[in-house]
Amino acid sequence: MIVYNVKRQWFSEKELAERYRREQGLKPGATAKVIVNDRVDLMHLLNALCEPIAMAAAAIEPLVDHIPAAELLDRAYIDTGIEVPDYIPLFLIGDADQRKRVKADREARGWTDRLAEQASAAELASRPINRE
Repeated sequence: MIVYNVKRQWFSEKELAERYRREQGLKPGATAKVIVNDRVDLMHLLNALCEPIAMAAAAIEPLVDHIPAAELLDRAYIDTGIEVPDYIPLFLIGDADQRKRVKADREARGWTDRLAEQASAAELASRPINRE
């Protein structure tokens, strides 16, 4: 299986990855090709995306074509310390400590689950429909 990465986006087809790269105004080297041969390779890739970059890069170096694995991981890394928007229900926050902090913050501001449901519905309604 081959997948492509541009910034923090993943693509199953090279054409889609290249179109996104051009839309973002990036150079051709911004598209990374990742080759996953079997379940073990997939496991290494997924684990690498969840680990600190320095520890994980060596495990997936053979899978990444033409850029250092550390660069791919840095691009794809999602900071879990980001602020959780109010429209995200608490049960979707996987980290228990973060869920407690968010709940305490929301309660301090008088935020309720009903308001979260309304905010979520409003957020979804305001998004444009992507027909790709």
